[in-house]
Amino acid sequence: MRIENLSSPLYSSIKSDNQIKSAAGNGRIPWTSGEDIAQAAFDALTSEESPNRDYYVLGPELYTYDEVSLPFASALLIYQLFVFFAYT
Repeated sequence: MRIENLSSPLYSSIKSDNQIKSAAGNGRIPWTSGEDIAQAAFDALTSEESPNRDYYVLGPELYTYDEVSLPFASALLIYQLFVFFAYT
């Protein structure tokens, strides 16, 4: 799963329902970034010899959606508190 998915395909459910909807449930996922995928493609395309194999680009650790969303939730809560106290 790409970490960028939190900001695009999943954005509507995050905004409208305050939740991330996924078939993964509480499963742990090897999150990666588009930058990691691009680097693997670059390395394969620019190698001296054809790799002739499949590449699996996986993140270094496994995280649940809850673990990945915690920093975002914390940032949003801080922002909401700031807005609340700034305008009351």
